[in-house]
Amino acid sequence: MLLVFVCVAASTLTVVTWLSTQSESRRLTEMEAQVRANIASKAHVLVDNHALALRGMVADNAFTDVRQIVERAVEGDPDLIYGVFVAADGTPWAYASPTTKALSKSDPQAIVDRWQELSLPPGCWKSKTPSQRQVVQFDQDVFEVARPVVDEGEVLGMIRYGFSTKPLHEALSRVRAESRATLTTILVWMSVSTLLSTLLGFYLVSRASTRIVQPLKGLTEAAERIAQGQTGVRVDVRTNDELQVLGQAFNHMQQSNEDALRRVRDAMEAALEASRLKSEFLANMSHEIRTPMNGVIGMIRLILKMPLEGKLRRYAETVDASASALMTIINDVLDFSKMEAGKYTLQSVPFDPGVVLQEAAELLSNRAFDKQLELVYRRAPNVPQVVTGDPDRYRQILNNLVGNAIKFSEHGEVFVDLTQDSVDEEAYVLRTVVQDTGIGISEEDQTKLFSAFSQVDGSLVRRFGGTGLGLAISKRLVEMMGGQIGVVSERGVGSKFWFTVRVTRSAAPTRPSLTPLPEGRRVLVVEASRRWCRIIEEHMVAWGLNCEVFQDGRSALERLQQGQRFDIAVIGAQLLDISIESFVKELRATPSAKELPLIVLTQLGATATLTEVEKEVAAQLSKPLRLSELYECIMGAFAGGQVRTPGPRPRPRGVRNRGKRILIVDDNDINQFVATEQVEQAGFQADVASNGEQAVARVKAGKYAAILMDCQMPVMDGYAATRAIRDWEGSTAHTPIIALTAHAMAGERDKVLAAGMDDYLSKPLRPHSLERMLERYVGEDDVFVASSSEPDETPAVELDMTINRSPRLVGLFVSRVPENLAELEAVLALGDSHRVRERAHKLKGSCLAIGAELMAKEAEALQLEAERDELGVAAAHLTSLREQYGRVALLLQSELPPSQKRAFDPEPSGSVAPAADN
Repeated sequence: MLLVFVCVAASTLTVVTWLSTQSESRRLTEMEAQVRANIASKAHVLVDNHALALRGMVADNAFTDVRQIVERAVEGDPDLIYGVFVAADGTPWAYASPTTKALSKSDPQAIVDRWQELSLPPGCWKSKTPSQRQVVQFDQDVFEVARPVVDEGEVLGMIRYGFSTKPLHEALSRVRAESRATLTTILVWMSVSTLLSTLLGFYLVSRASTRIVQPLKGLTEAAERIAQGQTGVRVDVRTNDELQVLGQAFNHMQQSNEDALRRVRDAMEAALEASRLKSEFLANMSHEIRTPMNGVIGMIRLILKMPLEGKLRRYAETVDASASALMTIINDVLDFSKMEAGKYTLQSVPFDPGVVLQEAAELLSNRAFDKQLELVYRRAPNVPQVVTGDPDRYRQILNNLVGNAIKFSEHGEVFVDLTQDSVDEEAYVLRTVVQDTGIGISEEDQTKLFSAFSQVDGSLVRRFGGTGLGLAISKRLVEMMGGQIGVVSERGVGSKFWFTVRVTRSAAPTRPSLTPLPEGRRVLVVEASRRWCRIIEEHMVAWGLNCEVFQDGRSALERLQQGQRFDIAVIGAQLLDISIESFVKELRATPSAKELPLIVLTQLGATATLTEVEKEVAAQLSKPLRLSELYECIMGAFAGGQVRTPGPRPRPRGVRNRGKRILIVDDNDINQFVATEQVEQAGFQADVASNGEQAVARVKAGKYAAILMDCQMPVMDGYAATRAIRDWEGSTAHTPIIALTAHAMAGERDKVLAAGMDDYLSKPLRPHSLERMLERYVGEDDVFVASSSEPDETPAVELDMTINRSPRLVGLFVSRVPENLAELEAVLALGDSHRVRERAHKLKGSCLAIGAELMAKEAEALQLEAERDELGVAAAHLTSLREQYGRVALLLQSELPPSQKRAFDPEPSGSVAPAADN
């Protein structure tokens, strides 16, 4: 009963309070409306009267009268804040406001100029319509009224007064004070009612807390445990009301979430397992495909080294070409698969981008020659010598783009231009452009170019072949290297593919500067290719030579016949207007050119036809041209060195890798046979093991110069075998172990190095790659050199012409000696006599093997001085060795027959020491 009474009393007081508040609110509203009506009535009367009074004054231009009316009105009425009259043309005639009271009335214009204090609507003084508005002026609420001054329908201006609403506010304040007293009584009753209601509510809530608050608290704690990652969390609510329904819904939701998370976890584990299986499948596919391909390609190339005639050689060459094409397709598919699987990574090593470009051009030059295309490459002078990046991927992009340019061109030329796009403190951006004169690509087809498995025209697949993956792979490689790729092409005209790569700066040493050529020398250049002419001329000028360039032979002969003298001539063998034999004969018939040294440029892969005039030619160089070789030839000619090809020579005295044994570890019989043949052809002896266990036993039983280790084998794989060999050797020995892997997965190099191997070769095994690898790790110190039968007192010569040097030995010497000289220079700078002696001894052995006797004596002298720890004149020895090497390199390269000019394949880092390719 008490509860009912309290509730009724509180409700009654609340209703009374509300009714009182509403009554006072209505009274305030009525009071405000009444005061506003009084103000408006007063304002309208004043403005209407003044508008009528001003009509004649404005028509008579009575400025003073107008100003006096406005000023008196404002001064005489305290509720009038301001007044202003503005003529229809926008000119203020009169103005009065609180800010003008302090101004002198003797300067009415200064007072009038203050009228813009008012925020008047633009153009309002031309309006015929009366207006009113509520504004804030001079920090007061103002009721503003405006009336047009009209004379015979013409608007003369606008009179505007602003009335203060202060009376309104004062009246409202009085009413509010009265209301406040009334409401105070009401609030006292309301406070008592609220207190009683609060006490009652507290009592009721306390009783209900056990039934409501506790279940909610349990739900909150359960939610927090779920947020912390706990599973199996449930709540138990038994209140027989809505809270119990909420608890049941919560448990059902949690069960559904856990079921969904379990499905997601299972799906993620399945995806990871699928990714692992995909990676394993790629690795196994790479191994299973490359292993038989290694046998096919290796065996066919061994067959091609045999004396085959007629159809047999054509059959073997066809098989070799088909196998190489198949290997290219396999590599594209595997590369694309690796990229799709996210297993393709880039290496970061120092390399010379110009050398990579040069190698790519030489690799593809035979294909260009077969199609009668001129393959030209240029390296801009500002391209750095050494950068850090991935040379293999850069080479792969070049091979794709240049190969496509050759494939889709039937005539003309393919031009590759390497330039520096931009540079910052950490990196360079290199731009490479591949331009051809091929079939071109229409604008609508260019969008398909970089999509996988697509070619712009289906008929091109039947005509040219290919998987359609080359450009897609190139695009992804370029993006991985931080660059972009694009194309500009026109159907029937040709295409220009371009790409950029970002490479970082390298701390690796650069090649030494060029030895200056004599000043004032003149060079005659005759070459049919316009681009080769420009490139040769660019380098000639950079080398300090004066150069005259002709694209046809007749014009050059006419220039000679005019009496112009030159110090050396560079002649292309494929002139368009005259044969090279006729050109040389007519040149020699010219008095000023009888003794002119000639350097002939032939096409790489072409057979030079210089039989009749070969004795007149100082040297032959093949295109694509190595500018470093051209520089060496010019330097040799100016130095007066003998650079002509020597006549027949006696049989060699013997430069072989005698006594060195290589262990081949492979479980595949064909791979064993191919590797054994290639190792023996390189001059080594070979032993074979079929698994890692046999390999470990053979290493413990005998000494090997190197081990070629397959990675996947039964019984014991290559990784375990390598670890076992390293454990057995300890720190007392280290046999070079080279992995033979058919895996194409990312990280394979890191894996073999982590197992203790020194390097790796990918299958199919290529002879020149194997030879370079063995030369790198087996070394030249133990190379057998037969003793000379000549007496010791025979004077030393620059190059012994009685030695029969193989192209491979020449390539090895030309590629490795610059590295040896650079190493010598580095240890000399450190003042390390022991290491100087070692490097000098190694260089002496190389020189004796090739027959460079003067270089050998110079190296021996440096070795003896290092043994005595006397390096005072070591720098002079090094300078002499560099000069002698330049002459020996010229003699070695020029003594080879034209068809063997590029028979050797030096390492990229072993280009000729003077960096003329820049």
